[in-house]
Amino acid sequence: MWIVLPVTAWILLFLLFNKNNCWRSSILLGALVWGVILTAITEFLNLFQSINFWSLLVDWGLINIILVVFYIKVNGKRWERFQFNHQIPLNLMVLLVGVAFIAATTGLIALGRAIHHSSQLRCLCQRQSISKLRLQDKGSLFDAITS
Repeated sequence: MWIVLPVTAWILLFLLFNKNNCWRSSILLGALVWGVILTAITEFLNLFQSINFWSLLVDWGLINIILVVFYIKVNGKRWERFQFNHQIPLNLMVLLVGVAFIAATTGLIALGRAIHHSSQLRCLCQRQSISKLRLQDKGSLFDAITS
């Protein structure tokens, strides 16, 4: 549920850059700045070894508040409805749907493997040894760790 905060920050960056650029440039600029912010937050929190839920929640919450205030200042307190500058061609739409399908399928396969191997990994973590695992499971455990 808290993944909404970084995604909201990326959407706000996209809206800020969408003022004069085409939507493709806005997506790329928003993703670039979002990546820099993500790296800066991670490195700063890592200096103090305080990467935890609450520090990330506070940081992304503050970034979202700052971006909303900046967006309102830039747009003169008027909320305009977002519109694409150009229509997305059909072949690009088919390509995007295909990539989304492949990503969703890969994610579901990875989730299935993670669920399958979670009991073996839990056993490994609890006993700190693979000696108690069944022999036929040791190969799949190795595959789960190295993949």
